[in-house]
Amino acid sequence: MELLALRGNPHLKLKVIHIGGTNGKGSTIAFLKNLLEKMGLRVGVFSSPYLIHYTDQIAINGESIPEARLESLMADYRSLLEGEHAQALQGTTEFEIITAIAYDYFASEQVDVAIMEVGMGGLLDSTNVCQPILTGITTIGLDHVALLGDSLEAIAEQKAGIIKQGVPLVTGHIVPEALSVIDRIAKAKQASRLAYGKIIRLAIMRVWRRAKSLIIQAQSDKVVSKQDCLVCTR
Repeated sequence: MELLALRGNPHLKLKVIHIGGTNGKGSTIAFLKNLLEKMGLRVGVFSSPYLIHYTDQIAINGESIPEARLESLMADYRSLLEGEHAQALQGTTEFEIITAIAYDYFASEQVDVAIMEVGMGGLLDSTNVCQPILTGITTIGLDHVALLGDSLEAIAEQKAGIIKQGVPLVTGHIVPEALSVIDRIAKAKQASRLAYGKIIRLAIMRVWRRAKSLIIQAQSDKVVSKQDCLVCTR
């Protein structure tokens, strides 16, 4: 995006997790944000559309961008759009501007990770200029058919446009006809895919292994009494 290039390519200075899909993007981002914040990370989130305030689209650890900061960045971008590069930037959309501002803000605030929600589709979406560390596609359904296509396969092709060369991909509960398209594109780009069902099984296995190790450790630390044994077997 030329607009970002004029600002020093802030989108390339970030560790980005790029989330697309038809439904489930918001809840996925909410869970992921909370998980990363619990790890002590500063997490930027760009989501759309906003629910209450325009500033809610851009937030760091749940705090929306300050209005004064947004106004300042908007003034900077307005100068670009009306200045010597005006002709080259003609036709730039509002969503492209707010996306650029999000990347700009997160880079200047040096967030540890930026979670970027796709606006529509994926392949041609304004957010799809990043070089992510992880991509996610939640679900595939018939949405925006006039622009994305009138079949699940066609829409999956657009959504899978966020898959990057060698970047891991996580997929949600996706119907087979759409998943086959995603698999084809992921394979062509050598992007390893972790599926919804496998994630659940892996998580359960890890919890169970951890639980077993804690039980073994507890048993080695003390002599288990008869009463303890009765409690354990209830």
